[in-house]
Amino acid sequence: LLRPVHEPDVAIRPTLTRLQTFEMSTAFPFLMRVYDACDRDEITPEQFLDVLKVLENYTVRRFLCGRQANYLNSMFPLLWDDLDRADFSASLRARLAARQYPGDEEVRQGVRTRKGYSPRNNTRLALIFETVNRRLSAGSGAYTVLDGAVTFEHIMPQSLTDAWKAELGE
Repeated sequence: LLRPVHEPDVAIRPTLTRLQTFEMSTAFPFLMRVYDACDRDEITPEQFLDVLKVLENYTVRRFLCGRQANYLNSMFPLLWDDLDRADFSASLRARLAARQYPGDEEVRQGVRTRKGYSPRNNTRLALIFETVNRRLSAGSGAYTVLDGAVTFEHIMPQSLTDAWKAELGE
């Protein structure tokens, strides 16, 4: 969990790396139990990968909406006991949906209105943009690869002038 580059499963490694980008150490106790279940063959490696992807989705949605992480400190330690081992992935989705999972409209609103630009968020935003880029480029045989440090440029001024406000309207 601390060094995803050492994860032996090459399918799991990139997802762990992406979760690390979002500083999901609050999920480590939960993920340790999931790792243990996988080691004991209670869940398959594919189910483990699905768990990671579900957590990534949950985390990215919360980030885009500007949700604070302090809630996660109390949520993750209890999550394991609430899951149905017979239908692990579905029960995880259901439990997270009931635990402050941002819906599509809230994510859309967050993307439109939340100030995402900050040096602390650059790596996270770059990961999101890269993921969107890969998804939109799927099947084309190509996608944009960033070969240097990511920078974000303002389209609008940080402080709006009266002329900008008039142009933008409501």
